[in-house]
Amino acid sequence: MIAYFIAVSVCWVACLALYAGLLRGEKFFHLNRVYLLLTLALGLLIPLIDWFPATGSPQTGWISQVIWLPEVTVSDISPKNWPVGEKISFADILLGIYLTGCAIMTARLLRYLWQLAALIRSGVKTREKGFTLVETDRVSTPFSFLGYLFWNPALDFDPETARTVRTHEEAHIRQGHSMDLLALELIGIFAWWCPFWYAYNRALRNVHEYLADSAAIRQISTRDYGQLLIRQCLSHPAPALAHGLPHHSQLKNRIAMMTKSNSSRLAVAKYFTLLPLTALLSVACAQTEPMDMVVHTPPAMNQPVSQLIDTVITYDPATYVETMEVFKTDIYAQVEQMPVFGSCPDLKGDALANCSNGNLMQFIVSQMRYPKEAKKAGVQGMVVASFIVLKSGQVGNIQIKKSVSTECDAEVRRLISEMPAWQPGTIEGKPVAVEMSLPIKFKLD
Repeated sequence: MIAYFIAVSVCWVACLALYAGLLRGEKFFHLNRVYLLLTLALGLLIPLIDWFPATGSPQTGWISQVIWLPEVTVSDISPKNWPVGEKISFADILLGIYLTGCAIMTARLLRYLWQLAALIRSGVKTREKGFTLVETDRVSTPFSFLGYLFWNPALDFDPETARTVRTHEEAHIRQGHSMDLLALELIGIFAWWCPFWYAYNRALRNVHEYLADSAAIRQISTRDYGQLLIRQCLSHPAPALAHGLPHHSQLKNRIAMMTKSNSSRLAVAKYFTLLPLTALLSVACAQTEPMDMVVHTPPAMNQPVSQLIDTVITYDPATYVETMEVFKTDIYAQVEQMPVFGSCPDLKGDALANCSNGNLMQFIVSQMRYPKEAKKAGVQGMVVASFIVLKSGQVGNIQIKKSVSTECDAEVRRLISEMPAWQPGTIEGKPVAVEMSLPIKFKLD
């Protein structure tokens, strides 16, 4: 989870850097809004590429002609040696702080919504074209939220000023800016820890005001509108989730943007730089585990894929004759009845396979230990081992197909070598040797 959070932060800061360097000063306000919303979502989605770990199946790029057993994850704390009375870890403290922040942000959002709902209930509502006018003396400045425009009838506005203010707020309503803020707040419940979320919030609010200002200055001069903004900044700001005319921190940028010349059409090309940036971030977040084996088409049922060759040399002391015999054992990948681990009486088909896999997982989790040297060095990753279930049911020919570290490889070898006898695989009721692969992921908690 921490790795995901870090990846989200990297994606957001890269997209914000591109926005600040190339796009923020352009007067393509609608494109800037789309860019900010799109990259906010991409920042959450791109790191998920790394959350689809290779499970060892041929479809994911791992190799094999042989049958893959279910992936097993070994953590640094196993049930058999679970610490009793251990003190709270630093990770537990971080999790507690994070969940507390999530709870505070949730309560904050609910409080904002409750306050706005109370204003709606207490006001006199009039349905107008495209929005609902809520007149109440509980507000000191006009503002909008979703489809509501809040207005205090006691405000001393001349007709032209009132019309300009309403045009500004109607632009917020018509363009659905409140939905952007609600989406930001929902993301903020989980991303409150990230400073770049606050940067997105600030940048998107600025764009909202630029869009509303553009609508307002179509019916009033830029100079008069700028003076109106300055006068309104002396009043109280709108609620946090709402859009209102006075925003002290945005005033300088808004006036500067209103007086700036329109952007050249050629500047639209700058927005296409998001494409290579997205590709770069996707590659950076993609699964990077090496695919050091070749994908093979699985062989047909009951067809041998290799041979195990044993050489037996005998010596007769009476005749001084030495005899050498070569025994060849066909190795299969898929057979009529696959090997079964543990006791699974009276089961067949998928139920038998599920029972065998469950027994195997229980054995691995109970017997495997995270090597101390690997834990101390922070080593994590997936070890892939292959082995043969012989005709006798014993396990042999253990090989490490994908290594993580010497210690982890050795632990996997030890575990497989200590497996109790399997029920061997069979073809037409006769036992045969079957090769299998086992992926074991070492993961530190």
